[in-house]
Amino acid sequence: MSGLSVRRTTARTAQPPSAPAETPAAGITAATTATAATTRPAATLPIAAQTANAVTAVAARPSVHVRPLTPADAPALARLEAATYPRWFRAGARQLRKDLIEADWEDSNLGFGLFDGDELVGMFLVYYEPDCRRIFDYFDAPAPDGVAAEECLYVADFVVSRDYSRFTHRLLKEWWGQIRAYRGLPIIGFSTAGVLERWKARQAAFKRFGYRFSGAHRLESARPPHEIFLVRFEMREAPVYRVAPESPLRVEVIKTIDGWKTLEPHWDELLYETPDWTPFQTYAMQRIWWDHYAKESRPHIVVVHDGANVRAIAPLRIQRTFYWGTARRLLKFIGEHGEMDRPTILRRGEDREAVRAILEHVWRERDAWDALLFYEQPPDGLVLSLARRRFDGRLLSALVPGPACPWTDVTGSWQSFLAAKPRAFKKGLRRKLERLRKCGEVRFETCDSWPDVERAFDAYLDVEARSWKASSGVGVAKDAASLDYHRALVRRLGPAGKLHVRLLSLDGRPIAATFGVLDRGRFMSLHIVHDSSYDAFSPGVLLSAYELEQAYEHSDYEQYDLLGGFLNNKLTWTTDVRETVQYYVYRREPLFEWHFAFHFRIQPAMKRVLRRVGLMEPAMRAKSALRRLLLGRGGQADGG
Repeated sequence: MSGLSVRRTTARTAQPPSAPAETPAAGITAATTATAATTRPAATLPIAAQTANAVTAVAARPSVHVRPLTPADAPALARLEAATYPRWFRAGARQLRKDLIEADWEDSNLGFGLFDGDELVGMFLVYYEPDCRRIFDYFDAPAPDGVAAEECLYVADFVVSRDYSRFTHRLLKEWWGQIRAYRGLPIIGFSTAGVLERWKARQAAFKRFGYRFSGAHRLESARPPHEIFLVRFEMREAPVYRVAPESPLRVEVIKTIDGWKTLEPHWDELLYETPDWTPFQTYAMQRIWWDHYAKESRPHIVVVHDGANVRAIAPLRIQRTFYWGTARRLLKFIGEHGEMDRPTILRRGEDREAVRAILEHVWRERDAWDALLFYEQPPDGLVLSLARRRFDGRLLSALVPGPACPWTDVTGSWQSFLAAKPRAFKKGLRRKLERLRKCGEVRFETCDSWPDVERAFDAYLDVEARSWKASSGVGVAKDAASLDYHRALVRRLGPAGKLHVRLLSLDGRPIAATFGVLDRGRFMSLHIVHDSSYDAFSPGVLLSAYELEQAYEHSDYEQYDLLGGFLNNKLTWTTDVRETVQYYVYRREPLFEWHFAFHFRIQPAMKRVLRRVGLMEPAMRAKSALRRLLLGRGGQADGG
């Protein structure tokens, strides 16, 4: 075999090994990489198929096949390295296994191997990189000016034993057929000056897969080899994956941010035809959430095509989650409890065929995830019903109550609403308002135009700093990420007239504030706070009454949604409640067998006992204190 490009391992950088006397076979090759635990395997891109130092010709071999590489293949990869590179140039089985495990957690391992029976005779190590600028760190080389943060396919190593060189195209072809979700991303790698011309000479091999050579950029590295070249290929087209030969539907999985962007023209159009949709699932709000909270996640958006039309979208993601200290892959909707309420599959009406196609795909591709969570689902909803038919009995599954979400129809009149309330309720509102007016001038204000919304949001933050939420570590400003996320919402939705802020002021100083999102008649009340020094005057109640009155009096409001949490307070305003459930699914393996037994059998029984003996409240406080202690030390809570 011969190394034809720059090679790097975690602790050392090296010149490519010199080629043996025999001529390398034509094709595409690369050198390998290994990485630190926090980075992708660092290595290089190739350009001519590597050949082994074997002398026996290979006849037709029906046992030759291609399959994905896994961490269990690390010893075989190391043996192939040993036959290809000198000792000082190898990553070794331990490092290769570490790299592949890390890539599997990140759902970025796109490597495939060529096997003759059980023997590995070729490898094509490729990784998905969400930010191509990171690969420059592998060589301590600065990213060239103008290199943007973009997704790419990073080829780390390409080795094919000489006796199997004629199977090189088969390896590439079968690899290409299995990574359709990543098609369209540029292929990027590194080369030494000595093999750069071979890259250019092998352009025809890339053209078979729709790629063209777009250039090489010279770089200087602090470590040997001091001169390297960034090689780039770009694609011309991207196909999709069929659900089944007999089905007119096609299913595509979007695993990249660039791929997600292509769905923007279809996203909201589908959403607004989805039963029980919420503004949280709009394209704008989903992308804002992703930009601020998705550090441990990767897109896994399942799209159903019907001809040229997008028929359904499941906005899913795979999150790295810890169960009893062990990392696993959790498949769930984009968003989190509290920021993205009642998520669902985007579709036109009750499209059973499209929803079934999505869930069938999730089932078939279950090797891509270890656990599944569909939170805040309507108990009689289509998505939950079809999901249970597919997963219940086959995997570990559980259904538990979720938060109840109060709401009210505001297409009537405020006077009719008040008339239906008890006399004590109306008298209490009047009394609270009269008491507050004795303290000074009372003013209610609605801000729904730009830039008034931004000014009013700053006033909200000022009130929150004087509220119980500030001392309890909750609310919009509970941490930097939450504050940045909500500011991004204000800046994106405020100019569009979709974010409304309301203030209650006393003598010109806000003492209560609330804000929410309005989209096509549906208003979601997000947060409300009041100055704790005015607790006796119930300013939050007065502001809630004003906000609800405004909703009744404006024709662009149809539903007023109070969302989940603080249920007793919210049921003061309405008796209409949307019940929800949480649906959990787990692989059948010892870790999840224990997790399932503890959370859905042992823990509920313990809670029943604690309630009977009156110790439930102290136990929950102790649990919260322990959780804060663990998280404060940089830990991560176990997944659901």
